[in-house]
Amino acid sequence: MTTNTVSNLVQIRIANARAAFEQAGGVGSVAKKMGYSGASFLVQMFGPKPTRTPTEKTMRRIEESLGLPAMSLDSPDGPGKVGTSVSAPAPSDKGSLDTAALSRVISLVNKLIEEEKVDVGSDKFAALVSMAYEDAVEQGGVAREAKMRQVLQLLN
Repeated sequence: MTTNTVSNLVQIRIANARAAFEQAGGVGSVAKKMGYSGASFLVQMFGPKPTRTPTEKTMRRIEESLGLPAMSLDSPDGPGKVGTSVSAPAPSDKGSLDTAALSRVISLVNKLIEEEKVDVGSDKFAALVSMAYEDAVEQGGVAREAKMRQVLQLLN
């Protein structure tokens, strides 16, 4: 990733986290949901004058704690509404996993990674597939290619 792209991603993450914190009742409330005794760690990254850069791990923990879809805090479109994550059906629920949609999503993510020439590890690939599958579930079985391309461009 270029320095400019990283800087843009950090700015998007900070803005989205701040919006999500506001929806969730403030940074102190989010800190408690994340298991912190105080908000100082989050304020260092998302306060008025950040002194730390938010990490991938921290962003995913915030999303999980607030019930947001994976990678939503990295989206230029904003994080969405706190507590409204639509998870893909669990494989243990008989018949609930749409394997055809999952296959299409995996193919789409792989194709876009190649086209955008983005180098992602297996963890990020899995997160991208999960995010695209959630999108496909929300969209009636079809993931939005343009949305996934935007996410990948942020990683490039």
